[in-house]
Amino acid sequence: MTGFNEIGSFETSLSWDPEVIQWVGFDPESILALVEDDSLLLSQLTALNVTQDANAPGQVVVSWTSPDQSDISLPDGSEIILLFDVKGAAGDATSLFFDPASSTVASFAASAPDLSFVDGSVSLMVGGYPTLELVGEPELTVEAGIAYQDPGAVAADDEDDSATLTTNIISVNPVDVSQLGTYQVTYNVTDSWGQSASEISRSVKVADTTAPVITLNGDSLLTLNVGSTYVEPGYAVVDFEENLKVSVGGLLNTAKAGTYALSYKTQDSSGNKAETQVRTIIVKDSVPPVVALKGPDTIRIGLGETFVDPGALGVDPQDGPVQVVVSGTVDNQKVGYYTLAYVATDSAGNKSAAVTRAVIVRDTVPPTLTLKGTPVVSITVGEVYEDAGYEVSDNVDLEVDVTVIEDVDENAQGAYVWTYVAKDDFGNKATATRIVLVQVPGDYISPTIALNGDKVVRLGLGATYEESGATATDDVDGDFEAQPTGVVNTAKPGYYTIVYTAQDAAGNEAAPVTRLVIVGDDQPPVITLNGVKTIYVEVGDAYQDAGAEAVDGVDGAVEVVPSGTVNTGVLGAYAIVYSASDKSGNRAKAYRSVIVRDTERPVISLKGLSTAQV
Repeated sequence: MTGFNEIGSFETSLSWDPEVIQWVGFDPESILALVEDDSLLLSQLTALNVTQDANAPGQVVVSWTSPDQSDISLPDGSEIILLFDVKGAAGDATSLFFDPASSTVASFAASAPDLSFVDGSVSLMVGGYPTLELVGEPELTVEAGIAYQDPGAVAADDEDDSATLTTNIISVNPVDVSQLGTYQVTYNVTDSWGQSASEISRSVKVADTTAPVITLNGDSLLTLNVGSTYVEPGYAVVDFEENLKVSVGGLLNTAKAGTYALSYKTQDSSGNKAETQVRTIIVKDSVPPVVALKGPDTIRIGLGETFVDPGALGVDPQDGPVQVVVSGTVDNQKVGYYTLAYVATDSAGNKSAAVTRAVIVRDTVPPTLTLKGTPVVSITVGEVYEDAGYEVSDNVDLEVDVTVIEDVDENAQGAYVWTYVAKDDFGNKATATRIVLVQVPGDYISPTIALNGDKVVRLGLGATYEESGATATDDVDGDFEAQPTGVVNTAKPGYYTIVYTAQDAAGNEAAPVTRLVIVGDDQPPVITLNGVKTIYVEVGDAYQDAGAEAVDGVDGAVEVVPSGTVNTGVLGAYAIVYSASDKSGNRAKAYRSVIVRDTERPVISLKGLSTAQV
């Protein structure tokens, strides 16, 4: 109560919630007067009357009257505090209220002071203060990006149930796991009497301690062909921190075969390094060489003809020219169809596709067709013509078909031609013709010529050629000498031809016949030794050969080649052979004998004096 100077008496009522607060009693000694500079126990106020109405359990009437009927003076602004002993009733805290309407303050002075209640109520808090305790550590570190679950706190109180009170704890949790930093989580609670505990807090540090994780897109082992373009499949990074830059290192040369490695690294701003990822790239040469034939892909040769393979060219994109291996054989002695396969292999082991060449060994030799009888036959008009036939053979076929085209009219004078065509299985043809003369009676048959002696005559250079001649035989005129033409120069090597012709009395000419005369150098060179033919050399002396010279009747001087050795350290007879050849291949030899001998007497040398006395 404030705002008064003198108090003679006062009365007031206090009220509360009886469901919350129960009345116990009043201690008169608890009356205090608070002044500005001191506290004074007012013993004069001990005669305080406190009355509780049984019909009003939540109200008491407090009155006081000065026992000596005197006014008590207090400094203006003093507060009188009345302390009451009450207890809680398991409810929230409440207050004792003054009732200004029923309160009266009187003074024994001549006139009552002008007093009023400045404080209309007195607040009363019942019981002790609650306490708080952290669950877990007061300092925690939580991983960034991971939801933070606060361990909380527990509350205790003398009047309230701790478990129930714990559920009423109010915490302020500013922790943001998306932002690195240190946060303070605060906890407080108020008990049922309105008493608040002392606030406690927990320090929570949001930190990034997890290393980034790099995941390669695609396979970690890739295979490329040499010369191809490498397209990076990419990668993914998982980390609390976004948009991390990945460093890709390593050497990759797709132009050269080999095994290469690319490394992928990153680090976040907290210094956490990701595990390095490696992508292995194998650049391999998988492109095979290309083979191209030299020459045509089909070659035809005759039976027995030598086959010369033109070969093939192999080229590889990486190695350049490569070796070509051919498989298959050709038997030129056997008619048939042969296949040669050409394959090239590069240094990487890639094989080219086989390129083939067909070699056809065929019979290109026509059959041999020989007419029996003469090529010209004469018959008289009306005479029946009987053909003499033919003989045919082939180098391959055992049997050869021969077609004879007959054309003769035995009753009409004229010259008729019979044609003979032989064809083997390979289509090779041989043709022969016979002329059949159908004549009125007369000499229509030409003579034939036969050489006297050999058809080919060989003569040495400078020899004399003697003409052997030839004989002509006619069915009417008989035998007569054929006429030779041609010259043989035996002084000059060469081939000379003598042609023999003949004509019977009727003017029928014989088919010419020739003789070949071959003039050749058949004389060897003449070797002349320089010096004597036999030479004696003293044992141990040096031997110097004098050499030899050779002259050929056609080639002139020719080279002489000596052979043989002389060992003058060994007694014996040695031969030196001198050889010479002319351009015609005629060879000559000459010999020299070298005799190594010992003709010197031995020399005796005495040891000591030449004369001695004994």
